[in-house]
Amino acid sequence: MDADALWALVTAADGYPFFLQAYGKTAWDVSSSKTVNLDDARLAIELGTEQLDAGFFRSRWRRATPAQR
Repeated sequence: MDADALWALVTAADGYPFFLQAYGKTAWDVSSSKTVNLDDARLAIELGTEQLDAGFFRSRWRRATPAQR
């Protein structure tokens, strides 16, 4: 993984290890080479965010009480 790609993923994760794991996995999944580049990272952030929105956030929102929402 090149340094720019790593920085983009770490920045997008905003300190959340689970987000970094999700973005990192997606980056390797979308990469067409042995090295993840910045374009791969940008796509991974886009796709990873969609996946997090669909699974991570939505499921927690549904489980939250009205007061927690």
